Amino acid sequence: MTLPGVLAGVLLGVMAALPAEGLAAPPRGRATSAAQEDVARARQRRGARVAPSIAIEPWAEATFARARRERRLVLVDGAAAWCHWCHVMDETTWRDPDIVRLVGERFVFVRFDVDERPDLGDRYEATGWPATILLGPDGAELGRHKGYLPPDEALPLLRAAVERAGAPAGADAVASVEPGAPPEALPWLGRLLAHTLDDARDEVHGGWGRRKFPRPGNVLFELSRAAAGDRAALGRAQVALTAHLRLVDPVWGGLWKGNAEADWSRPHVEKQLLYQGPNLEALARGYAATSDRALLEGARAIERYLATFLTSPDGGLYTAQDADVGAHDPAARFVDGAVYYTWGDARRRRAGLPWIDTHVYARDNGLALAGLAALYQAERDPAVLARARRVAAHLVARAVTADGSVEHDAARATGRFFLADAAALGLGLLRLGEASGDPALTATARRIAAAIERNFGDAATGALFDATVDEGAAGA
Repeated sequence: MTLPGVLAGVLLGVMAALPAEGLAAPPRGRATSAAQEDVARARQRRGARVAPSIAIEPWAEATFARARRERRLVLVDGAAAWCHWCHVMDETTWRDPDIVRLVGERFVFVRFDVDERPDLGDRYEATGWPATILLGPDGAELGRHKGYLPPDEALPLLRAAVERAGAPAGADAVASVEPGAPPEALPWLGRLLAHTLDDARDEVHGGWGRRKFPRPGNVLFELSRAAAGDRAALGRAQVALTAHLRLVDPVWGGLWKGNAEADWSRPHVEKQLLYQGPNLEALARGYAATSDRALLEGARAIERYLATFLTSPDGGLYTAQDADVGAHDPAARFVDGAVYYTWGDARRRRAGLPWIDTHVYARDNGLALAGLAALYQAERDPAVLARARRVAAHLVARAVTADGSVEHDAARATGRFFLADAAALGLGLLRLGEASGDPALTATARRIAAAIERNFGDAATGALFDATVDEGAAGA
């Protein structure tokens, strides 16, 4: 397989995961007033009282060894630093005195950040954030719960888990894992993918599915169908991209992560780099195929946001901007992002900027590089190329090791590598090398591709593992 084929093939899994149901999830249609809960109200109720807290453990072998040794259940909280409902759950559920007491007596409380641990983020992404996962002392999964759980829902779930803990595991205690499809099934899977995509398309509002996400992988697939001669596919791509433009922040640019309504009327206002890059690429390639100036303006708005808000002083791209103001500082005024992002520039700045996660992660930066390369190819703006080169130089210097392995965090070497980082950064460097004619970028991409085979290859099956080491729960 060619170098682009190796990197692009691996990256299909990364791109396919982007539009899944990983949106920060609100309460699920309850008739109570809990849907109106927010951080400011929780802080106001507590006043000057010191709120109880739960001891947080990392996802690590030592943590799960303790659970086995003490016969404790494991309560896993999958959260994101930019996630509104994660903030609400922190201020309400995880500070409820009864829950704090029960967790301290019978559980080990494990938290992972979905951006810091992309392997765990991918594993539980379909649950949505926050995700609450219950594991037995042996690591067997007992259940998953999606989105915000207020105390009056979480406490009965935890008590029921404790009551079941001593009972023998039933046949359905852990979800079964079906074997993967053999290579000869790939043509059939391709046809199934196209059929599923067509079936999920929203003919009324544009896009796919009921809850709307900007789905760049779907658009790029449609553009590839159009390039192969499917005239209708180009129209479908243009309709979807036009709908995606409704998630572009009209004041600062950048793309909001998703929308809770079929008609795109209620955006969730987190801004993740993981979504900016692929959607920048889809909009730029859509413009190149259709000459639709609105798509180009949308791509420029994303690139402008990256340059203004998510660029580090030395050129790397930050991970995300929070949905809310004041969520990370208990002493600060809290402003819900659903309100904040209806304001203009001056009022936003008077209230303060939403917190920015300043980690520079290789996967997210690689996808952004591919998007910047596509935008440069579409309009040949030298300023875009210069910014892309600066991002690439930062990542090559900080994240790529001498043997071509790719560190997840450009500021912290761990010796533990993720396939998604290598695939995304390798492809981003390759795309930028093609767009700019820079052979050094292509050479680095080749070095990364060789390391992918070395670090992740399974000699027995020819498949690739998603990480070099997976410490933690049994069977994880």
